Amino acid sequence: MIKLEKKLCFIGSKTVRSNLAGFSLLELVVVIALLGIITGVGLPYYQGFTVNLQLQGAARDLASDLRYAQQQAVTTQANHQVAFYISQNFYQVANASTGSLIKSRTIKSPILLESTTLASSTAIFNATGAAISSGNIILSNSNGRHAVIDVKPSGYVQISLSN
Repeated sequence: MIKLEKKLCFIGSKTVRSNLAGFSLLELVVVIALLGIITGVGLPYYQGFTVNLQLQGAARDLASDLRYAQQQAVTTQANHQVAFYISQNFYQVANASTGSLIKSRTIKSPILLESTTLASSTAIFNATGAAISSGNIILSNSNGRHAVIDVKPSGYVQISLSN
């Protein structure tokens, strides 16, 4: 057990009690400098990490919207589609039979809707949940990482991340 010592100091006619367990100004400056160095080194890694998390989140959102269009096609027994607009960085979920818009989503920066191999940049699901047009959609971020969302002919939607 550590025992703290108290010391009496006499200033003029007053007695002041001081604690010897305090920190000196030099010790505080050293700790603040070390925290600054650690923050300076760690901040770029943290920023890169958050951009990669945003890519994963955007890929999950897109896959979820593809699965939602597939579910709606099965539920309503009508073709549903997800149309991609590469240059505007957004996509729309719609009923392909009636043309009614269900959902529209813009992909936020720093994530880019890079490309798609889908015919007419549109994934279409039929009443059985199968994909009439299959292919993949590629998302990218500012770190050079890519997320590939693959739509199989069976309607299976798969996400894969790459460097």
